[in-house]
Amino acid sequence: MATLSIRLPDSLHRHLKDLAKKEKVSINQLISTAVAEKMSALMTEDYLEALARQGDRAAFDRVLADVPAVPPELPRILVIEAEYEAARLRAESQWVGRVIDDLAGGALDWPADLADLADIEALIKED
Repeated sequence: MATLSIRLPDSLHRHLKDLAKKEKVSINQLISTAVAEKMSALMTEDYLEALARQGDRAAFDRVLADVPAVPPELPRILVIEAEYEAARLRAESQWVGRVIDDLAGGALDWPADLADLADIEALIKED
């Protein structure tokens, strides 16, 4: 494990100590978790792009299209859950495809700083 020395404004250090106490964790643990969360957020877009390159949406859609809604030899009541799962997968596939298209086309902008999302959340709670 590495040791890191950082300089913080006194007010930030005070808030950090208070929050660590409230969460019942050490300051080191709180900072480690915060850094890990920030790194995860920054790396998410790269991860999603890499994952999208591995997938073949058209092939997935072809496989789903071949799944019959109800096998003809069985009463529908016996396969209702499988039918529901197939419908859920189709809807999820369409949604993921739209998200990927929006990310690729720039219509869905991933914030570089998650603090921007906190500001949006505060605005939503005011309404």
